Amino acid sequence: MDRDHRLRTGQQLLGARIREQRTAEHLGLAELAQKCGLSLTYLSNVEHGHRQVSLGSLLAIADALGTTVTGLVGGVYPFDAVVPPDESAVAPADGRSTRARKDSRSNVTARSSG
Repeated sequence: MDRDHRLRTGQQLLGARIREQRTAEHLGLAELAQKCGLSLTYLSNVEHGHRQVSLGSLLAIADALGTTVTGLVGGVYPFDAVVPPDESAVAPADGRSTRARKDSRSNVTARSSG
């Protein structure tokens, strides 16, 4: 399964999760669109997996549904589908690049085995 297919599948799953949460909250699509300040058409396209949703829009949707982004996205996207192709471009919380962490782990292993 290629990256584009995983992203499309993730969009569809995320849209279905948003729709499930919306109906569980007894909200119509127009009502949710108004609560989160998004257009009805955009929100419909998101729910049907036809549009990628920005983080800002996802935050607004989650807030309007009384949940969190993690509550909506958790388990939807495979981790490697959302990581940039160059993993060193991701800055982890400790401020070190992924490559630096790998290098330090291999150095620790080398020291402890010698």
